[in-house]
Amino acid sequence: MPNFREYSPQHNHNFQKPYKSYRSYKKYLVLDFNNCCGYCNGHDTWNGGPKSYHIDHFAPQDKFPQLETQYDNLIYACPSCNLAKSNKWYSNNSNTNSHFINGKGLQKPTEIDFNIHFVRDADGAIQGNTVEGVFMVKTLKLNLERHSIIWRLTRLQNLITSYNDLIVNQKVAGNDLQIAIKTHYTLLKVFYKYHSKFRALNV
Repeated sequence: MPNFREYSPQHNHNFQKPYKSYRSYKKYLVLDFNNCCGYCNGHDTWNGGPKSYHIDHFAPQDKFPQLETQYDNLIYACPSCNLAKSNKWYSNNSNTNSHFINGKGLQKPTEIDFNIHFVRDADGAIQGNTVEGVFMVKTLKLNLERHSIIWRLTRLQNLITSYNDLIVNQKVAGNDLQIAIKTHYTLLKVFYKYHSKFRALNV
């Protein structure tokens, strides 16, 4: 099965003085999360870019207002995951990265290796690989079709870019060039098929 994600986000920026508004951290979160949702790993390209992504408070700000502008409590999140997570929390303790109590809880994307807790099937659908992972798939609705489609679109886009490079920069010739052109065309057809399917989900 494919890894859930290749890049693990980290809070790499340090601030001597916190911003008054947590929204001011967004440009740093975009970099630290590599433009991907901390929960489903969906790239923000498919949702309108950074302007459409949310800032989630891992430990909810309504329960822990003192953490509202603490950078390492902020998670770059797609609208789907942020709305599903909402202010869910399962104890009165905010000082935990693996927040799992009595069979319920959340794993912090920047502190826990999500490849342990989640796997993808051949079609990119997210599945829980541990008790914690199964709970988060259900709670954050990570099994929605949109997440697997985004995964496929990202992989297809990368392949299309690679074949385009071979063709445009004449890195192959003769029969290999013809194969590359045909493969590029086939990939584009599949890409537009899934892109149309994704757009239909957002209507």
